[in-house]
Amino acid sequence: MGKTFLLLVALAFASQDIVTINQQSDFITSDALGNLYCIDNTQILKYNSEGEKSGYYSNSQWGNITSADASDPLRILVFYEDFNRILFLNKQLAEIGNSIDLYQFSSNETKLVCSSAQGGFWLYDSEEDQALHISANGQIIVRSILLGSLLNETEPTIMREKGELLYLLLPGKGLLVLTQLGHYRQMLHIPGIESFQIDKDGITYLKKNKCFRFTPDSQTDPQLYPGINFQGKQLRIESGILFFGDNQKINLQTVNN
Repeated sequence: MGKTFLLLVALAFASQDIVTINQQSDFITSDALGNLYCIDNTQILKYNSEGEKSGYYSNSQWGNITSADASDPLRILVFYEDFNRILFLNKQLAEIGNSIDLYQFSSNETKLVCSSAQGGFWLYDSEEDQALHISANGQIIVRSILLGSLLNETEPTIMREKGELLYLLLPGKGLLVLTQLGHYRQMLHIPGIESFQIDKDGITYLKKNKCFRFTPDSQTDPQLYPGINFQGKQLRIESGILFFGDNQKINLQTVNN
């Protein structure tokens, strides 16, 4: 992608109206239907692509929410690291069944959790340097290879599954990619990534408050939306909607993606 493309992106972006949601949030996530989820301490607030509030969930029993994965909008995974538990919410943000104690699967405290399109979820055991795939029936069906030599004393900070691949963010190094069977696939050497989002064509990521785009066949990663300073790692792109902002507000803007 050259300078002409980036100029067209910038012009198209600037011509669109921005909707602002004045909502405090520790972090945000989104789903493929264009819904936004603002996570603030113990609560989740859901907004549609028009910026209208469409759902609410709060549960102080397990402390503050550590992460949320809405890759399946019908079964949203919510992780509470302090209590080593997860639970699932439906599209109305009502609980599905009971919370799950992750000590069932590992005697160690879990650091990272994400949903799996193959059913169930993944957890990362930092003591064993291993990722485990837990089935919807609560059985360990995959134990990854031991990752210690690949991590080289770097603690992963984000884990997500997409397209039968598992991605772990290694700060300062890039993305470690595993297969759905937990085998080594590749290392994407993109140092400095702060957060990332995967789609079927590539990876959008933040680095030094700027947005970049990685695709397997690109020689360099072009910068997207150069007029925006993405502070606070608040960035998601879903269904032609760009969600961006800081811990006090989120902006919604239609983009050509």
